[in-house]
Amino acid sequence: MALAGPRIRLSLLLLPTALAIAPAPATGGVSSARATVTVPRVVGLRSPTAARRLRAVGLRVSVSTVRVDRPSGTVVAQRPRARSVVRLGSVVRLSVAAPVTIDVPDLVGLSSDAAAARLRELSLTPYVVYVHSLQPAGNVVSQEPAAGTRVARGTRVTISVSGGPGP
Repeated sequence: MALAGPRIRLSLLLLPTALAIAPAPATGGVSSARATVTVPRVVGLRSPTAARRLRAVGLRVSVSTVRVDRPSGTVVAQRPRARSVVRLGSVVRLSVAAPVTIDVPDLVGLSSDAAAARLRELSLTPYVVYVHSLQPAGNVVSQEPAAGTRVARGTRVTISVSGGPGP
């Protein structure tokens, strides 16, 4: 028992010395003493760039897509928020814009004006082509892409409109 006392005192004397020669904390927002990191702002960046930036400071990334009217592949939200201090290796959840898609409506049989107006309402771009047909002049006889096809906003939809029977 007499030996236990000096050993404890000796180790307590060495502890401050060991701390004094330990390497200084890393720079760049990371503290090795507390193993924390400041989350960088990645909203507005393309998903691969955002993920690289987060991994570079020691964070993990989880990506989910959301259908919003923003450029596809762009980070629209992040959790935790920028400038939050989190543990090294924490997960940052990114919400990434996916293209907004629209079902192409059935336009066959409508007048060209009604079909074009319907496409514009849906943020699609009408492209009218006149064809010879036995169908009444001015009516849509076919369309491309077909009704029910899912397309991105702004997609051009070709409507073939009857110009009446050929010469």
